[in-house]
Amino acid sequence: MQISGNNLIITAEHKEEARENEGRRYAERRFWRSIPLSSPIDADKVEARYRNGILEVHLPRTEAASTRAIEVKS
Repeated sequence: MQISGNNLIITAEHKEEARENEGRRYAERRFWRSIPLSSPIDADKVEARYRNGILEVHLPRTEAASTRAIEVKS
C-alpha cells in the first residue's frame, strides 16, 4: 500500500499451490486499486490492519485539511 499524490494505491497478491492426484495445480490472484483522496493526508500517521479478511485503513488528514466554520458577513 502507498500514497502517491492524491491517491491511495492498494496492491495484494495471493499465491497457492495444491497437489492433486495427477499433478500440481497453481493458483495466483492479484488485486490492484487506486482510490482518489479528497483532502491531503498525513502520510506519517497512516495505519493499516488486515484481520479476518478485512483491510482497515486509517488516513488522518493534515491540519491544513481540517474543517472549520466560516463566518458569513452581511
